[in-house]
Amino acid sequence: MNRVCLLGSTGFIGRSLASHFDQTGVDWVGVSRSVDDAKSYSLELNGVERVIELISDCPVVVNASGSLKPADFATDFPNAMGRFWEDQRQLNNMLVSANVRRLIHISSAGTVYGEARGNGSREDDMLNPKSWYGRSKQIEEALLSETMRKTGGEFVCARVSNPFGNEDASHHGFLDVLINCIRNRNEFIAGFPRHALRDFIYAPAMAEMVANIALSDVSGVYNVACGKSIELEQLLSFVESNFDGVKIKREACICSTDVVSSVISIDKYLRHFGEVEKNNISVYQYVKSELIDIAI
Repeated sequence: MNRVCLLGSTGFIGRSLASHFDQTGVDWVGVSRSVDDAKSYSLELNGVERVIELISDCPVVVNASGSLKPADFATDFPNAMGRFWEDQRQLNNMLVSANVRRLIHISSAGTVYGEARGNGSREDDMLNPKSWYGRSKQIEEALLSETMRKTGGEFVCARVSNPFGNEDASHHGFLDVLINCIRNRNEFIAGFPRHALRDFIYAPAMAEMVANIALSDVSGVYNVACGKSIELEQLLSFVESNFDGVKIKREACICSTDVVSSVISIDKYLRHFGEVEKNNISVYQYVKSELIDIAI
């Protein structure tokens, strides 16, 4: 089995992938800016040259790195773009120096497609990101694809949609933030249009899909999602109806950069790999299990 180098191994998505690799016996090594596990190396402490050596020893590299959030571009656009560009420059230089043969890049399905069209956004749809965060993801995809083309390596892009349920990072994303607010008896501020749709995928299922893609011989773009979107208002109503002491404040929100309807097609993944075999639970099953102690 090919050894995998996991960039961003201590981030939200990286942690899920690392856990899946451990559970399935995949030989892997991690690289991150902040390190708190024995299998990862610190880019800051070990230096770029050592990281290049690590990457060079791995036939497969998974890029789950990225510290910027959508809010960073709204609050300080010049600084966010500066950080984004510097990170891309460093990553591209490392990939070229390490002569990477196969790169799996994690992108954001929830932002790069823009508003959903038809039966769901497909990999060959024109990208139409509304936010600068989404635009940066599109630029990132293009830069890395071109880098791998020039070096003769394989490029695979996994566009991931709204993962939830990472036990090591329970304050990330709409669903887990909602659950933590309820647990702590805090008010949850819901600022989105009533008809907003999201495709949520359970983090272990997401990790399984990305690993299947990474350890195969496919190339190109693959969506990684549940394939079934739900209305956020329906989710909030479910929580209010089934759990005690829930405090939710709805605010009218009209933001030109927010995607309202995110619907993702995973037909391409299903054709190549079939259904996710393990760890795939629904949003409602997850909410029930996490809040069972305060159910009405």
